[in-house]
Amino acid sequence: MQSYMNSVNEHREAHRTGPLQSHLSMVSEAVPALAWVTLDTKPADFVTEMANAGQFYGNRVMKEYKEKDKKHIEWVRSWYTICKTLEDYVRKYHISGISWNRDGGDAPKIMATLKKSNAVAPAPAPAPTGGAPPPPPPPPPPPGPPPILDLPKDSGSSSAGGGDMGAVFAQLNQGTGVTAGLRKVDKSQMTHKNPSLRASSVVAGDTQRPKSPGPQAKPKPAHMKQKKPPKMELDGNKWIIENYENDQTLSLPNVELNHSISLYHCKNTTLQIKGKFNAIFMNECEKTNVVIDSLVSSIDVIKSKKFAFQIVGKVPAITVDGCDGGTLYVSKESVGIEIYTSKTTAFNVYVPGETEEDDFVECPIPEQIKSSIKGKGLVSEIVEHAG
Repeated sequence: MQSYMNSVNEHREAHRTGPLQSHLSMVSEAVPALAWVTLDTKPADFVTEMANAGQFYGNRVMKEYKEKDKKHIEWVRSWYTICKTLEDYVRKYHISGISWNRDGGDAPKIMATLKKSNAVAPAPAPAPTGGAPPPPPPPPPPPGPPPILDLPKDSGSSSAGGGDMGAVFAQLNQGTGVTAGLRKVDKSQMTHKNPSLRASSVVAGDTQRPKSPGPQAKPKPAHMKQKKPPKMELDGNKWIIENYENDQTLSLPNVELNHSISLYHCKNTTLQIKGKFNAIFMNECEKTNVVIDSLVSSIDVIKSKKFAFQIVGKVPAITVDGCDGGTLYVSKESVGIEIYTSKTTAFNVYVPGETEEDDFVECPIPEQIKSSIKGKGLVSEIVEHAG
């Protein structure tokens, strides 16, 4: 695998002055993510870091070919999807790395053993040349009789009625004739007139039902959960900021153009980031406010509550997924920002007024969509409430 990764870098260096320089750089920067199999701690974060490194060049391609050729845009997005799918797979099935068999043997020997076991069985020996050929084998025995179901005599009609609802409706349509097949019961057989029958009758016990599962363990309250220490560190070209709480003076002044920032599990915190960098990612934060200058890529927010972003410079896009309560303050340079939302409620965007003295204009993101069937497809439109 290392040789293939090296060949990707060599191909990039050989075509550094070509028209597809950014394309090759994107793949070259992200392809080391395949080395996650060698890590035993947080391999998914490593895949994310490598994907973000390639995204820096991928965004260049999207910006360059935005008005030229849409195929390049689709190609870059397909590459992003591959990286994201790999990250999700590693995070779901190998969160702490691949578990190797300590008692395993040498890989080439094991492969050779498997090949031998899967080899095709040898052909049967040819018949002797002398004499007549052997008689053909006897035919297979006839199939046995079908199994006999031990059912009550009247079970056939009930099963047939369960399988064919038409028979049930046919009986109901008989009206008063449906009782023609009932037999009159003699008084000596009526239990309400013969106490001895009630005493001797035995009520069949209920069929055994599976026990209902016990109550599930309730999650611990927030005040009883063990708090993890706050952390802010630079890992490669990725800033990791997590577990900050009740801190309104958090700042990150020394960011570079290829840096990415990830916020995890922060609460009631304000972060100010100065300078232009690649991208920022927020996950499971609550009441967290972020002030940023400019971005090369985008803002990504997932599963967060009551967050707020203020853009001072220029940001091309923001993606919000599965959030409840959010605010985005847009600068004049970022009026052309693209906003993508899904499964998000109470998200408002504040746009600057026509002059500097004007207040910001609140623009709520639509949440209610009306869809109607037209032809062979659906047509969806935003529901507007007048008044």
